[in-house]
Amino acid sequence: MSLRNRIEELERVDPGLIELTLDDGSTRAFPGLSAKEFVIRGMDQIRERSGPIFDAIGRAVDGRNCGRLWQLLRAMWCGPVDTPEKGNSC
Repeated sequence: MSLRNRIEELERVDPGLIELTLDDGSTRAFPGLSAKEFVIRGMDQIRERSGPIFDAIGRAVDGRNCGRLWQLLRAMWCGPVDTPEKGNSC
């Protein structure tokens, strides 16, 4: 499934609150954003190297109501998502 199809699929359903779980167990919520808006804003913040999504992506270990789109943003920011054995390279 292409990224576009996945985003469109997430847009068709009421996605609920986008929430990332961070490496320390805390969560960061992004109310009012659809999956598409989350990715667009995330890409902008990665280019600017600043913002709440940018800050959370580097520490995210899981995401809710956004599929694996947080991993796409993380890969854009710091390369492929690290395995626990490799540690966090960001």
